Amino acid sequence: SAAGAMGASGALTGFQQASLALGAAGLVSGISGAAANAQAQKQALAFQAEQRRVQQLTDKLNITQQEAAVQKNLRRVLAAQTVLYNAQGIDPSAGSPFAMQEGAYQEAQDDLDVLATRRRIADIGDSWNAAALSSQRRAVNTGLGRSITGSLLNFGKGAISVVRES
Repeated sequence: SAAGAMGASGALTGFQQASLALGAAGLVSGISGAAANAQAQKQALAFQAEQRRVQQLTDKLNITQQEAAVQKNLRRVLAAQTVLYNAQGIDPSAGSPFAMQEGAYQEAQDDLDVLATRRRIADIGDSWNAAALSSQRRAVNTGLGRSITGSLLNFGKGAISVVRES
């Protein structure tokens, strides 16, 4: 029992009481420091996540702008070809003129397919970033728990040592 461990006197000396009080203060300080560190890490993770989110939105906006540019260019090319063929009295909906317009359309579609793939990759990146952030937050929380547990164990060991010395 604890009373038996305190020896014959049954009371702690002033030095032992002071040692226990300092140990308890150290425990509180250690836990407070660990909590503050964990909070700072969480804030840093949140800031990094926000930066990634803004970058992803910027990337998606760029893809949307590129898609619009490809479509606008296609309309311009097809209109120019149609005007050229009509000016020459050639029917643009048949034969070689139609094949040229079909080629311009296919080239634009290939560009749009590449951009659609980039958009899907960006969407996958969103999911991966969310999973990574969640994992990093769990790691911070686990580290905090381990730090608090370690501080409690160290305090307990020190307290037992002080009590046994009495």
